[in-house]
Amino acid sequence: MITDFSELLPPMLFGDDLKAALTVMPEYDDSIREMDAGKRLLGLSDIYRIFVPNRMAYEIYHRLYSMVSMSLKKKGTAESVRLLNAVHQNTEKAEMGSVFAAERYKGVSTGMTSATCIGVSGIGKTTCLQAAVSLCGEIIETNEPYRKVIPVVEVSCPFNCSFRSLCSQILARVDEYLGTDYYGKSLKRSINAEQVMQMVCNLANIHIGVLVIDEIQMIVESRSGSQLYRMILQLINSANICVLMCGTPECIPFFGRNPQMARRTVGLQYGPMSYDENYEEFCNILFSYQYVRKRSQLTDNILEWMYEHSGAIPGTVMALIHDAQEIAILGGKEELCIATLNEAYDRRMQMLHPYISRDIKADKKYAPSNNRTEDGIGLEIQENSIYTSIDIPALVESAKNQGQDIVTELGRYIPVREVVL
Repeated sequence: MITDFSELLPPMLFGDDLKAALTVMPEYDDSIREMDAGKRLLGLSDIYRIFVPNRMAYEIYHRLYSMVSMSLKKKGTAESVRLLNAVHQNTEKAEMGSVFAAERYKGVSTGMTSATCIGVSGIGKTTCLQAAVSLCGEIIETNEPYRKVIPVVEVSCPFNCSFRSLCSQILARVDEYLGTDYYGKSLKRSINAEQVMQMVCNLANIHIGVLVIDEIQMIVESRSGSQLYRMILQLINSANICVLMCGTPECIPFFGRNPQMARRTVGLQYGPMSYDENYEEFCNILFSYQYVRKRSQLTDNILEWMYEHSGAIPGTVMALIHDAQEIAILGGKEELCIATLNEAYDRRMQMLHPYISRDIKADKKYAPSNNRTEDGIGLEIQENSIYTSIDIPALVESAKNQGQDIVTELGRYIPVREVVL
């Protein structure tokens, strides 16, 4: 006889075990750089599959796991059954105008029933959530009592903030996991919105651990935003589950309107990356996936350039490295350097220029772990100095001897822009 469903969860991971479980490193063979352009362009998309866990990923995993564990501890308890009966009683008497029975029942809610994960766009919130969900295990199925419980159900906030649309998403996801047809039943003309809501509450009470609602910032600009939020509160109180809402900072003022909303939406908040060893590790991994003919080394100048031209957003850094290599392959330059990165920034990132903060600057107090040098080029790094000097005559002579373009070679160390006169 199962009395605590949380005992059936996989063990919570920490440290190196958690990092190894979250890390995604697509297979890469350096010999691909010698293949034809078509195969290299297809392989280049693997860059977007890379996932390097950071503090945000660890915190989201531990918060989500704790919420799942707390929710599962309440499944099948006497309090949960009483609440389920109260909701069912309200469903039977809805047409008689009875007071919602579950509202009179106050024996289940705790201080961790709802939380938020707020962060700027492009930092990987959804990816971290998906990775964390995968580590919370599959459907929990027991025989005594017979029950199937989904640890985490993920949905997106409807564009029109319709609570009926959100209910439909939840029912469709439950059907996907359990092989049922609750969504089809909810479409019957004889079932009104209130009855659909009670159906969702009953199913969530029995079958759902944590409900994750992504893109919650949709509620800010919609007239129905407040109504949808009240529906989420009713779901928390009536379904005996935990809800994690994920979105961008636009929703912070909305949640701060009153103390009740602010208390229920306390959670995790994240901004752009810091210029530190985690950023360097992230860029080193991305830079190791090169599909151009000429392999380049990640220099300190490139590190700083990418940080300042990406707004310190991981998604933009990945796009810059991907598009720079694509441009280099298609244009015949076949090198990943500041010149091709700058071309990708100018040609592919124009829509993002207004959103890349000019206040994002590399922290000169942070010194990369190793001073990087490249063989055959006159790049000198002074000891105990963050500044680099380039021997221009030696660089020109080296480019001539090797039949290389001097502008491209210079662009490997400093930003260079060609102007047509």
